[in-house]
Amino acid sequence: MASGLVSGGSGITEAFFSAVEEICRGESHVLYRARRYGRWYVLKALREELRGNPIYEEWLYKEYSVGVSLDHPNIVRVESLEAVEPFGNCIVMEWVEGDPLGVRCTREVLDRLLDAVDYSHRHGIYHHDLKPSNIMVMPDGRVKLIDFGLSDGPQYAAFKQASGTLGFAAPEQEGGGLADHRADIYALGRLTERLLPRRYPLAVSRATRKDPARRPQSVAAFRKLLFPLSRLSILWVVISASLWRGRGRGQVRRGSCRRRWRSGAVRRRRPEFPCRGCAPSGRR
Repeated sequence: MASGLVSGGSGITEAFFSAVEEICRGESHVLYRARRYGRWYVLKALREELRGNPIYEEWLYKEYSVGVSLDHPNIVRVESLEAVEPFGNCIVMEWVEGDPLGVRCTREVLDRLLDAVDYSHRHGIYHHDLKPSNIMVMPDGRVKLIDFGLSDGPQYAAFKQASGTLGFAAPEQEGGGLADHRADIYALGRLTERLLPRRYPLAVSRATRKDPARRPQSVAAFRKLLFPLSRLSILWVVISASLWRGRGRGQVRRGSCRRRWRSGAVRRRRPEFPCRGCAPSGRR
C-alpha cells in the first residue's frame, strides 16, 4: 500500500506498507498494524464514513500535532502523518508490544507513568483519558502512554469540550465542562485506587476530591503523597537503625564511643566511657 508523506522529518515522499491488518475500531477511528522497512507500525485512520470530513480531519491532525511534540521514553512515539491508500490520512506511530496496565502493576510501573504524565503537563499537554487500556506495560517493564485522541492544552483552540471514560473521568469532565491538568490528577488517583488497592489511601482520597482546587495541583505534589520518603531517605533510615540497634542493651562497638566523643555527644552527656578501648588517649 502506497503512502504519500503529509508531515514528517524523514524526507520520504512515498513508501509502502505491507502485511496490514486491522487491530480494533473506535467510535471515530480504526487502528491497523502494518510493516515497513522491516519494522512494525500502528496506523490510526478515521472510520470510512468520517474520512474527508473537515471536522474529524482537523481532530486527527490535532492528535498528530500533540503526539509529535512529545519525546519521552514512556510515551508512544509518533512518526508522521501520511496519506495511505485506501485509508486516507493516517497517524503513523511505533508499535508497542505489551499488556494493558493492571496485569503487572507495581510501584515502579506507577512511578514511570507519573514521569510520562508529568512530562506532558510540563509541555502543556493534558491527556484527559487516562485508563488501563491506554497504558501499556512492555515485557521488560517499560511503560508506554498511548492514545492522545482526547488530549488538550491551552495552545489549542479546537475541540475544547472535555470528555473521558466513566470511572476515571473527573467530575468536571462528566459534566461536559472545561477541564485542565487536574483532571489527569483525578484519573491518576482512580488508577492507583483500582490497581493498587489500599496501598495509598491518603494520596487517593486527596487526588479524587470533587473540587479541582482541593486536589494536588501537580503530578509532583501527587507523587509526594504517594512516596513521602525518597529512596535516599529510606536508605538513611535503614542505616541509622542498623547502627543503633544495640543501643540501650550494653552492646557498644569498639571505637563507637571515640567517634561520639569527637562529635561532642559523649562529652555533653557521658563524661565517663563504658570501655577502656574506646577512651581517647590520656584518659585510659
